[in-house]
Order: sequence, then structure tokens, then C-alpha cells
Amino acid sequence: FWAKSWFEQVSSSVADMPWLPHDEGLKRKLVKAREDGCSGNELKALGSHRLSLADQGRLHKALVAARAAGQTAPLLPTSVAIIGHGTLDLIGPAIEVAGLRFGVDISTKTAGFNQTVQALDGLGGSLLKDDPDFVLVALHPIELGLAGGDLGRDGKAAMGQALDLVAQIRSTVERMSSAECIFQTLPSPPVHELGSADRGYDSPQARIAQFNLELAVALEAGGGFLVDTAALAASVGTWAWTDRRQWNASRLPFSQRLLPLHADSVARVVSAAKGKSRRVLVLDLDNTVWGGVIGDDGLSGIAIGPGDPTGEAHLAVQQMAVNLQARGVLLAVCSKNSEEAALLPFQEHPEMLLRESHIAAFVANWSDKATNLETIATVLNLGLDALVLLDDNPAERAQVRAELPEVAVIEVGEDPAEFADLVMASGYFETINVTDSDRARAEQYKANAYRDATRRKSRDLTSFLESLEMKAEVATFDEVSLGRIVQLVNKSNQFNLTTRRYNQSEVVRFLKDPDTVTIQIRLTDKFGDNGIVSIVVIRCDETGPIVDTWLMSCRVLGRRLEELVLDYLVQDLLASGHSCLRGIYIPSERNDIVREHYDALGFVLAEEDETRSIWELDLHSYTPLDPPIALTVRTVNHA
Repeated sequence: FWAKSWFEQVSSSVADMPWLPHDEGLKRKLVKAREDGCSGNELKALGSHRLSLADQGRLHKALVAARAAGQTAPLLPTSVAIIGHGTLDLIGPAIEVAGLRFGVDISTKTAGFNQTVQALDGLGGSLLKDDPDFVLVALHPIELGLAGGDLGRDGKAAMGQALDLVAQIRSTVERMSSAECIFQTLPSPPVHELGSADRGYDSPQARIAQFNLELAVALEAGGGFLVDTAALAASVGTWAWTDRRQWNASRLPFSQRLLPLHADSVARVVSAAKGKSRRVLVLDLDNTVWGGVIGDDGLSGIAIGPGDPTGEAHLAVQQMAVNLQARGVLLAVCSKNSEEAALLPFQEHPEMLLRESHIAAFVANWSDKATNLETIATVLNLGLDALVLLDDNPAERAQVRAELPEVAVIEVGEDPAEFADLVMASGYFETINVTDSDRARAEQYKANAYRDATRRKSRDLTSFLESLEMKAEVATFDEVSLGRIVQLVNKSNQFNLTTRRYNQSEVVRFLKDPDTVTIQIRLTDKFGDNGIVSIVVIRCDETGPIVDTWLMSCRVLGRRLEELVLDYLVQDLLASGHSCLRGIYIPSERNDIVREHYDALGFVLAEEDETRSIWELDLHSYTPLDPPIALTVRTVNHA
């Protein structure tokens, strides 16, 4: 009794997800939401709080009611089929609720007890008939024969069978659907049967560690995503994660009270795969990036750096921010300070890891935080739902939550030693891959600032564009750029004619389909390489070519790049014997800026209703627009 209570106490802080705010009146709000109905944005706000098991149940009922009433917009609809070992019925509703704070409406279907491959392609029926977006595979080490049996048996045979099952599931999913697999790693048993010698023998600990490694390698090589349940269990303690009584009684794979935490770990991977990860960490300065108040304490009085507990805590915040920036997350500053005082530590303090060069948008004044966050979003040309705020002041956090619910606000206590861990534990910056374009993003935004300065000095737009010395490289999709292409398809919202989302396996099918035209466009100029900034997918059928997807990064808006793309497409389609190109515009909450896109390029409206408009362009009568961009066409040799 005492041992179990101690382990539960140690792990309770993580299990309660302390990076989310607590609301004393949440129960009342949840009941009201279920009874009166609510919108997708309201569901998202409710789901962005700490939820007990009972709260999860109430919110799930409100979500089901909102779906029935067709009121879940603007949440992104996503479907997940769940297969695996043990009793999984409780997992689905928990994942649906967990998806809300990431802006995703996840609908789930769960296989019968202990069903894996047979649930996908067997007599028990198929979970793949509705072509879900993802298949979550929740395997258990005991059912795989990797734990819980005779210590003396041959573990190599069990390992081979377990990995064969993984391969069989993946091949079945790939053959029968366009879904992508999400596999969970296996938690280690809480007790070491050989003690510290476990790692060196054919023990459950060693088998499970090897299985997790080989699973990760297989997914890296062949596609699919990983939920690191082993790391999650370790974070709360494997003793707290494992509930022998619940497993023996009803085959629950882990302690029921950890359902919200587990569901959150799955939902953040699903949302990242659908392009919903946040893109900007906004940092307060005083008592967040450094200890103390720069305006009062001066450069020598603030705490940063080794040798002092407070200084080391704030240095860890800076290291966390630098690490995020290195993998493509933009950094911004939002501080109530004079700009001169706020910049001083960045420029002169010897212990500062963060420098001006790391910051994509620096806003320091005496305006309220909500107003300044709107300014940052405008400067970066991103939506408010791209921002995550780290601020030590509870009043500032409350004001931003009230006025800008789209902004994710990390809940923190008074101890700065926890700040960095809470940001990373929040899952807002979950990533499924890191591309070269991600690593270069900070430099690209910095170069944009130089471009803006040049534009202000130019006499007119034409002379500005000519001064940029732009060069565009056009190519079909290829395996090397696959990660960036999938990322753009799932993250681009504003300059996106249809906002259709495709996963990696679907993009690979485009690449291999002879009836689909794909192009990627990379743009460089005298200030640097913008990377791949535009994607076009054209499907060809008996009626001719029609634009399925046309999107462009907002970083290059106003460069006339869409004109160059159309010039290239017309020539390519004419050479293939086509005479007409059709384009579709499907309005969304975020893509109003391209409402007149086809009209501006010379297309003629063919048909229109409240859901979409279809435009047509006569290729033979088309006059090239000839923007000031040099074009290079790269030939792709597919493997």
C-alpha cells in the first residue's frame, strides 16, 4: 500500500498535465456545453484545461452532440482506427477529447478484444473499409511473448514473431487503404527479474528495449509514426503505469487514471501528422528568459548562467528555445519593457545563449500582451494559432487566454526550473520529422526582414522584384523532398486553393501516378534560399487536367511566383496535348486571400455554388505573364 501510494504521488504531477491551466468552474461549463451545444472553438478551449476522467467523459458527450449538430468547425476532421492487445474501448473516446486542444476532431473506431490483423482483413470485419487517416497499433509485451512468461524461454523466437506481426500489420494497412500506421513502443515491466543484470541477458527488459529499437528503425525506413509509450510510462514511473489488478481483471493495458495522459501523447502525434503543430514560441523576458527585471536590476543584476540555481534555471529556458529554433520553430519576444532595455542582455550579457539573431520578431513596449501578440502574428504573416506563449506572470497568461483563445499559453508555477520542461511536455511543438527546410527557417525569416527593408527603399514593386534577382527551380515531386512537400500540404492555410490534406503515402501515390502532374518550386534570391515554397498537384481524367492542389508559402506572397508557375504549367500541358486547364477554389476560414486567384490569372468562371467555384483557362489563347524570375527546370530520376 505504502509503495503504491508513494509511486502515485511521485508521478501525479506529470499525470495531471501541469502545463495546462486548472479551472474550478470547468464541470459547470462542460455540463452547459453538453446541454446547450457549443462550437468547435469552444470545444477546443474546454479541452485546453486539465481534465479528470469524469471531465473527459463530460467533454466527450459535448463533442458527440456537436458532431450530431454539425457544429465542430473549424476543427480538422480526422479518423483513427485502433487495433491491438487487451481492452481498448476506453482509449478511443479519450483520444477524441485529447485532440480538441490541438484543433483536431478525431473520430475513432476500435477493434474487438485482442484483434490485430484480423480486425483489418479478416472474418471479424475490416476497420479499413472507411479508409481512416491513421491506424493506431497498441501492442502489449505480454501478448507478444516478450514479457510475463518463463524467463528461460528463447526470446529470439518471440522477438521475430513480434516484428513479423508489425510487418504484417503495415503491409495489410498499405494494401487496403491510404491510412498511415502509428505504432506504440512497449513500456518496460516495473520489476527487473534479474535485478541490475537484466540488461545483459535475454530478459523482458532487454527484449522490450530491442523491440522498441527495431520498431523505430523499421518505421524510419518504411514510413509510419511512433508514439513513445515507453518514454511516457518512464516519465510517470513504470510502477504507476502498470496496474496488475486491472490487467488481470479486464486486460486494461495500463492504469485507467493515466488515460488522459496516454490519449494526449497519441493526439499530439496525430495532430503533428496533420500539420497542426505550433510554429512560434513567444518568450516573455523578465523572470522568464532571465531572473529579475532588467529595467530595475540592470545588466549586472539579472540572473543567468551557471553557479546560481535561478540563473541555471533561466539558462535552461534559453537552451530549450535555441534547440527549438534549430529544428525550425520560430522565436519571438513579447515583453513589457522599453526596447532599449529589453535588447541590452541580448547584445551585451556574456552568459546569454539567446541573441538577437535567434529572434524572428522582437516586440518590447508597454502595450498589453494580447495586442503585441497580434502584432507578432502580423509581422510573421502567421495566424494566432501558430503561437505558444511562455510567460511567468499569471495575470498576463489569463489576459491572453481570455482575449486570444487561439494562442496556446503554457501554464507555469513559480519555479523557473520547471519552465523548459513544461514547454516541451506540452506537445505543442510535436514533430514527426525535421527537414532541411525546417532547420533553415529562422534564416529565411531573417532574410525576409532584409527583403522588406529593400522593398521600402524601392521606387515601385517592379523595381523591387527585379532587384531581388529571383531564381525559381521547378521539378516534379521526388523522394528527397517528400518530407517538406507533405509538411507544406498539411500546414499551408492561406495561399491554398483547396486546403486538401494528404499524408505521405498519398503523396507517394501522386509521385508514381502517370495521370497526376506534380510540381515543386524552390525560390532563391540575392538574400538567400527560401527553400520549397510552392506545390501544385494536377489530376488528369477523361475531361482533361484539373488543379487538385495549389499552394504557396506566405513568405513569398507578392513575388508574382504564381504567374511563373502558371506560365510553366501551360507550356507543359500544351506539350502533352491538352487544350484547357480547370481550377477549383474551395473557400475556408483562412484562404480568402486567394478568392480572386484564378480570375486574376485569366481563368473564366465555369460554375459556382456555396461550397466551391470551378474556373477554366483556354491554353491556346493564353498569353505568358513573364514575371521577373529566372526559371530552371530540374529533371527528377525516381528510384
